[in-house]
Amino acid sequence: MSELFDLAAKKSEPKTPIDYFREHRINVFVWPDAWRNAAAAQALNWDKVDFGENTVEEVPEQRGVYAFCVSVRGTIMPSHGVLVYFGETSRTLRKRYKEYVRDCRIGAKRPKFENLFKLWPNDLDFFFAPIDDDACNLKEIEEALNDAVIPHCVTDDFSAEIRRIVPVLRG
Repeated sequence: MSELFDLAAKKSEPKTPIDYFREHRINVFVWPDAWRNAAAAQALNWDKVDFGENTVEEVPEQRGVYAFCVSVRGTIMPSHGVLVYFGETSRTLRKRYKEYVRDCRIGAKRPKFENLFKLWPNDLDFFFAPIDDDACNLKEIEEALNDAVIPHCVTDDFSAEIRRIVPVLRG
């Protein structure tokens, strides 16, 4: 007779290193030519803040593009990070940032962000690049950045060509 799987018993077992690595896994894709092409498409002056309520005033009241990066702090490792999201906002970067801070506090509507805020609460950087030129198409810039990196938390904002291969890469 087969033994029944007891979900409650499984949940009470301590997590193993494999469990922790699986839970914190972030796939990274590096295609240097795509990175270079995205950088050449639009000059961006990036700045960053540690993500949280106490840095809201440091984010400008301008439109632009932004990114979330997991940057584990306080270790013996060299400075490093993993880009997990690129976005754009035609509102202000500060307004968009405040929405993320609120989502972190009360719960994000998107599961990948809920997980991001839960797993990396003290290790998120918010990068932003204000764009003054109203003629710039923020969606095109966002798409070029996402195509170059295929960030972990992005689901749709890719070119048609990259959108077709994302499921294969993430499979």
